[in-house]
Amino acid sequence: CHIECNPDKPCGNTDTNCTSCRHLKQPLSDGKFRCVGICPEGTYTNEEDKLCLPCHSQCGSCRNASEYSCISCKTDFFLIHDTMTCVESCPEQYYTDNHLRKCIHCKNDCASCDTSSQICTSCPDGYALKDTDCIKASKKCQSDEYFSVNE
Repeated sequence: CHIECNPDKPCGNTDTNCTSCRHLKQPLSDGKFRCVGICPEGTYTNEEDKLCLPCHSQCGSCRNASEYSCISCKTDFFLIHDTMTCVESCPEQYYTDNHLRKCIHCKNDCASCDTSSQICTSCPDGYALKDTDCIKASKKCQSDEYFSVNE
């Protein structure tokens, strides 16, 4: 018997020639299954049924089949850790870390950030950009005015 097959049942010498599995069962596209010790990348463990089930299509690894359960993303996607989702490009208020393939939330009060999550490049209404920080404007500007930060 293969090491992942249940030795108490009839079995062959490969992980796809088992009648039952010792640990986990990974369904295959042809209706058969493979016995595995841990679920492979792109699948998650369904503990109740001892099955390896596929993650959401954008997840590289996940906790369950939901698009809000990604732990890592497939190539060409970025992970938003806050929501555990994978996106093609990071939304506003997030810095795109191309090396880690993650969207990192900009520091508080930034509308957008660049180079790192700590360097603001724009601010929301009611705030003004001073160096790399957004500071609360001391007065409300009219539509034809702008707030200037004096040193």
